[in-house]
Amino acid sequence: MSAPPAPPGLASRASFDPDAKQEFEHVEAFDHQVPGATAQKSQLDNLSIPQAAKAYWKACLFCFFAAFSGTSLPDGYQINLAGSIIVNKGFVQQFGAVNPATGVSALKSTWIASWGGFQSMGQILGMLSLNFFADRFGRKKALYLLWIVLVASIFAETFAAAWWAWLIAKLLAGEFMDASSLCSNSGLIAPPLPIFFCPGAGVGMLQATVPVYITELAPTQLRGALVNLYSLWFCFGQFLAPLTLRELALDAPFNYKTPIYTQWGFVAVMMLIYVFLPESPWWLASSGKVTEARAVLQRVNGGVEGYDVDRELNIILEVIYKQRQEAALLKNQGWLPIFKGENGWRTLIATWPKCMQQLTGLTLVNTYAALFFSYAGNKDPFLVTTILAVTQIVSVILMALVSDRWGRRFITVVGFGITAIAVLAIGVLGCFDYTRPALASVLIFLACLCIFFNTAAGAIGYVYLSEVPTQRWRARTAGFGAAIAACFGLIFSTCVPLMLKGSANWGVKTGFFFAATGIPAVVLAFFILPETAQRSAAEMDELFADKISPQKFKGHLTRVQMESNSVQAQTEAEIRKMGDA
Repeated sequence: MSAPPAPPGLASRASFDPDAKQEFEHVEAFDHQVPGATAQKSQLDNLSIPQAAKAYWKACLFCFFAAFSGTSLPDGYQINLAGSIIVNKGFVQQFGAVNPATGVSALKSTWIASWGGFQSMGQILGMLSLNFFADRFGRKKALYLLWIVLVASIFAETFAAAWWAWLIAKLLAGEFMDASSLCSNSGLIAPPLPIFFCPGAGVGMLQATVPVYITELAPTQLRGALVNLYSLWFCFGQFLAPLTLRELALDAPFNYKTPIYTQWGFVAVMMLIYVFLPESPWWLASSGKVTEARAVLQRVNGGVEGYDVDRELNIILEVIYKQRQEAALLKNQGWLPIFKGENGWRTLIATWPKCMQQLTGLTLVNTYAALFFSYAGNKDPFLVTTILAVTQIVSVILMALVSDRWGRRFITVVGFGITAIAVLAIGVLGCFDYTRPALASVLIFLACLCIFFNTAAGAIGYVYLSEVPTQRWRARTAGFGAAIAACFGLIFSTCVPLMLKGSANWGVKTGFFFAATGIPAVVLAFFILPETAQRSAAEMDELFADKISPQKFKGHLTRVQMESNSVQAQTEAEIRKMGDA
């Protein structure tokens, strides 16, 4: 069966270049139908979630490994590794300078500040830059490029012998952890300002690319669960780093090289996975590589009963063709289109959930939960890390199971709403003697409640970030949204230590601040966040084009649905006629 012909304007790579001028034939024929296409919604979208998981097992497997390679290996593991390794005695001995006041080797605050600043810059640049490469050369080549960046960072870490060499490594791939609370008990020269470690270029590239890739490969019914795997493996990876360092601290407290060496095994597994993964069929189709797109659909879903490869490819081409018609009429290229008109509205919606994660107090509860535990008499940092990690893992697992059934909007608004109320309660506790064991226990409960729901709703943030934009602008919108959220994280990582212990000295009353930012953020989310679960790309385009109210997305019967139902009814009628004959 030959591949169906592409519509006018989709036949050559040049016409697909995201940054090239689009010159469509017959642009005025907006209702042009792709030859062979009768609907823009797959008939298999009517499968239940369990049926879809069973039928699309191979697509789920590809998404599983994509999430696993991106988060449990470099992202989650590296995020906690650098924040923990700076307290290793061997690391301090290698990179530190002798403190004249104590005669003990310690890390200079200026060096730590430089590492943190370069890592933050690397993260944001990585999020904003790789999407152009991904649009032009493909999602899979983008994965290869970020792998090269991560390998370069590990190489720099492996052979670093001076603070400036470690600085280069952190620019390429870094981590997020507040270090101001570590200085007093870890041999560090106390910094005059809060110090923070944030993801560098490699990790920033991962966060902006992997969810997009999963979205474009996942079946409609399972998008939420499969994108949530990214957050799930991230939580597992986060716990793996302190576990490794704790075991080393017991047996070889001066050994800081082994945790760095373990990353080589991780990137080796990453490469094996990336070679195994297929290219995104949506990107291939949008780049004029129709034959290759058909081959990927055949490889990934060809064995699914009732799956018509040519029909599914036609659906993709039809959606892309209409989006390109709109782009041709707008004549917008570069970054500007994601901020204008309908695209601007989509960008706000896609970006807001990840920003809400910061506005409802992620930095406060995630970084300073150990302080709350200490008030209750528990000063074992590893036990605290374990409790928080289990809380996050359970949270994300539950969200992966229910996000496609309960919907994105409900989980996000309710989850962040509970988080905002919990940080308000933390602020109220700050008005009393919260160091007393009884109130400290309440403080721990509220902190765990915040972490549970903030993590749960934050995981849905990646789903919004990758499925709300159109295919044409998905990579750029996802990169921009992730970078904005990272900027919020950077600001709060600087401000929260000052609020808690610095010049402001608010202590636990800092919860009032995040209640003041979080509650309005949740109210805004109630009015702007639509329900996108179980919606195909064509349905999303129609709902946004028709300016349907976000609160009415769920339950709205689209023309795409009606057309699909009509086609299905006709097909069933023909089958019955053939049976009667």
